[in-house]
Amino acid sequence: GNLVWKRKLGAKLFSEPLIINNKVIVGSYSGQLTALDKKTGKVFWFFMANGPIQSYPSFSGGLVFFGSHDHSVYALDKETGNLIWKFATQDSVTSSPLFYGNNLFVSGNDSYLYCFEKQKMR
Repeated sequence: GNLVWKRKLGAKLFSEPLIINNKVIVGSYSGQLTALDKKTGKVFWFFMANGPIQSYPSFSGGLVFFGSHDHSVYALDKETGNLIWKFATQDSVTSSPLFYGNNLFVSGNDSYLYCFEKQKMR
Protein backbone atom coordinates (compact mmCIF):
# COMPACT_ATOMS: atom_id res chain seq x y z
CA GLY A 1 0.00 0.00 0.00
CA ASN A 2 0.89 3.66 -0.23
CA LEU A 3 2.31 5.48 2.79
CA VAL A 4 -0.28 7.96 4.07
CA TRP A 5 1.91 9.70 6.67
CA LYS A 6 4.75 9.17 9.12
CA ARG A 7 5.85 11.11 12.20
CA LYS A 8 9.16 10.86 14.05
CA LEU A 9 8.49 10.88 17.79
CA GLY A 10 12.03 11.31 19.06
CA ALA A 11 12.76 7.88 20.54
CA LYS A 12 12.15 4.17 20.14
CA LEU A 13 8.53 3.04 20.17
CA PHE A 14 7.96 -0.19 22.11
CA SER A 15 4.20 -0.52 22.37
CA GLU A 16 1.31 -0.79 19.97
CA PRO A 17 -0.63 2.41 19.38
CA LEU A 18 -4.06 2.92 20.94
CA ILE A 19 -6.68 4.08 18.45
CA ILE A 20 -9.68 6.05 19.75
CA ASN A 21 -11.98 7.60 17.14
CA ASN A 22 -9.76 10.10 15.25
CA LYS A 23 -6.73 9.77 17.56
CA VAL A 24 -3.73 7.46 17.58
CA ILE A 25 -1.94 7.46 20.96
CA VAL A 26 1.50 5.96 21.46
CA GLY A 27 4.23 6.07 24.10
CA SER A 28 7.98 6.22 23.52
CA TYR A 29 11.23 5.41 25.25
CA SER A 30 11.78 9.14 25.81
CA GLY A 31 8.77 9.13 28.18
CA GLN A 32 6.51 10.97 25.78
CA LEU A 33 2.91 9.88 25.24
CA THR A 34 1.66 11.46 22.02
CA ALA A 35 -1.84 11.79 20.52
CA LEU A 36 -1.89 12.20 16.75
CA ASP A 37 -4.57 12.70 14.15
CA LYS A 38 -5.28 9.27 12.67
CA LYS A 39 -5.66 10.65 9.12
CA THR A 40 -2.87 13.26 8.95
CA GLY A 41 -0.35 12.47 11.71
CA LYS A 42 -0.72 16.00 13.13
CA VAL A 43 0.08 16.12 16.86
CA PHE A 44 -2.96 16.93 19.03
CA TRP A 45 -1.06 16.83 22.33
CA PHE A 46 1.81 15.18 24.15
CA PHE A 47 2.60 14.40 27.78
CA MET A 48 6.03 13.79 29.29
CA ALA A 49 6.39 11.11 31.96
CA ASN A 50 9.64 10.95 33.93
CA GLY A 51 10.71 7.66 32.38
CA PRO A 52 10.30 5.47 29.30
CA ILE A 53 6.83 4.25 28.36
CA GLN A 54 6.79 0.62 27.36
CA SER A 55 3.18 -0.27 28.18
CA TYR A 56 0.31 -0.23 25.70
CA PRO A 57 -2.06 2.58 26.72
CA SER A 58 -5.65 1.73 27.70
CA PHE A 59 -8.80 3.82 27.43
CA SER A 60 -12.03 4.15 29.41
CA GLY A 61 -14.40 6.93 30.37
CA GLY A 62 -12.55 9.67 28.49
CA LEU A 63 -9.22 8.79 30.15
CA VAL A 64 -6.02 7.24 28.79
CA PHE A 65 -4.05 5.02 31.19
CA PHE A 66 -0.44 3.87 30.96
CA GLY A 67 2.54 2.84 33.06
CA SER A 68 6.10 4.13 32.98
CA HIS A 69 9.61 3.20 34.01
CA ASP A 70 9.37 6.16 36.43
CA HIS A 71 7.47 3.83 38.85
CA SER A 72 4.06 5.36 38.06
CA VAL A 73 0.63 4.67 36.60
CA TYR A 74 -0.93 7.67 34.86
CA ALA A 75 -4.42 8.76 33.82
CA LEU A 76 -4.69 11.55 31.24
CA ASP A 77 -7.64 13.33 29.69
CA LYS A 78 -8.08 11.91 26.17
CA GLU A 79 -8.92 15.27 24.60
CA THR A 80 -6.25 17.49 26.19
CA GLY A 81 -3.52 15.18 27.50
CA ASN A 82 -3.82 16.87 30.90
CA LEU A 83 -2.83 14.80 33.93
CA ILE A 84 -5.88 13.61 35.90
CA TRP A 85 -4.04 11.41 38.41
CA LYS A 86 -0.78 9.62 39.01
CA PHE A 87 -0.12 6.65 41.28
CA ALA A 88 3.38 5.81 42.51
CA THR A 89 4.51 2.17 42.59
CA GLN A 90 7.75 0.73 43.98
CA ASP A 91 9.28 -0.14 40.59
CA SER A 92 8.74 0.42 36.88
CA VAL A 93 5.41 -0.38 35.22
CA THR A 94 5.91 -2.05 31.85
CA SER A 95 2.64 -4.00 31.68
CA SER A 96 -0.42 -2.59 29.98
CA PRO A 97 -3.36 -1.51 32.16
CA LEU A 98 -6.43 -3.70 31.69
CA PHE A 99 -10.06 -2.90 32.41
CA TYR A 100 -12.39 -5.60 33.62
CA GLY A 101 -15.83 -4.73 34.93
CA ASN A 102 -15.54 -1.66 37.13
CA ASN A 103 -11.83 -2.03 37.83
CA LEU A 104 -8.49 -1.16 36.28
CA PHE A 105 -5.74 -3.74 36.84
CA VAL A 106 -2.04 -2.96 36.49
CA SER A 107 0.88 -5.21 37.34
CA GLY A 108 4.16 -3.63 38.35
CA ASN A 109 7.75 -4.80 38.23
CA ASP A 110 7.63 -4.50 42.03
CA SER A 111 5.72 -7.84 42.10
CA TYR A 112 2.39 -6.16 42.99
CA LEU A 113 -0.90 -6.31 41.14
CA TYR A 114 -2.79 -3.04 41.56
CA CYS A 115 -6.57 -2.70 41.29
CA PHE A 116 -8.25 0.72 40.94
CA GLU A 117 -11.97 1.51 41.12
CA LYS A 118 -13.28 2.94 37.86
CA GLN A 119 -15.77 5.21 39.66
CA LYS A 120 -13.00 6.97 41.63
CA MET A 121 -10.81 7.90 38.66
CA ARG A 122 -11.90 11.48 37.99
